[in-house]
Amino acid sequence: NKNKLSVELNDSLVKTVLLELKEPTDAKCALGFFHWSAQRKGFEHGLWSYSLAIHILVQARMFMDAKALLESILKKSVGDSSRFLVVVDAEILPSTVPHVYKITDSNPFVFDLLVQAYAKFRMFEVGFDVHYLEEREISLSINSFNSLIHFVRKSDQHSLVRKIYEHMLQRRTYSNELTKRSTISVLCKKGKLEAVNMLDRIHGKRCSTSVIVNTSLIFMIVVDGRIEESVASMKRMLLKNMIFDSIAYSLIVYAKVKLGNLDSAWEVYEEMLKRVFNAIFLVF
Repeated sequence: NKNKLSVELNDSLVKTVLLELKEPTDAKCALGFFHWSAQRKGFEHGLWSYSLAIHILVQARMFMDAKALLESILKKSVGDSSRFLVVVDAEILPSTVPHVYKITDSNPFVFDLLVQAYAKFRMFEVGFDVHYLEEREISLSINSFNSLIHFVRKSDQHSLVRKIYEHMLQRRTYSNELTKRSTISVLCKKGKLEAVNMLDRIHGKRCSTSVIVNTSLIFMIVVDGRIEESVASMKRMLLKNMIFDSIAYSLIVYAKVKLGNLDSAWEVYEEMLKRVFNAIFLVF
């Protein structure tokens, strides 16, 4: 009896019904029940039922419906992210999303949808916090990072773009052309493309977009005083041919000079000369 059910409807019952409908073949029924119960007087879906429904829909590859539910709950949270921040809170994660993720046999794409939804609603810091899921071996795709960078770039929060790009490098999520174009746009707005002239003089000719972005990032890390971090990032870039040897050597010398380690800087400089690199102006 639907009228009787509407009186007795509660979070526990909704959770039980959704779990009974968690298989992909029942996903449409789960969505129908979710919408029907949302219309019952005196009942409002909580985080648990939203999470269950979203994971069920993603597992069934009903991505548009899952996206609609995500955006629905985020609309209620704009200006007050605490309601949905539970999803990305490192201390609460074990008892919420990963648990739902596991019991519904969900798809990692659900977290990409989450980041993209946060980006759309300009909840950038919360969206970036989703990367903490990587500590639990749930990786975000390059598309998620690109979405976040794209919307953050439009908001002029340039420092966050750099933070996201640095994180991608640290997690070895390597950029594609879209990432590079977005980051170059930010560098242009910040007036950081003086690095282009520096690179031309080091390398002897115009460098690719990728090299410009990566070198600018390293240079800014050095200027921040995070020398060891900059050297570690350069080594990762060299392994992936994301930066030229001549540029890397020059930046390492510059970093060591900034650190005050002149003897070490001189050793790197001499090694650079042995590898037939020119004594570049940056080193001096």
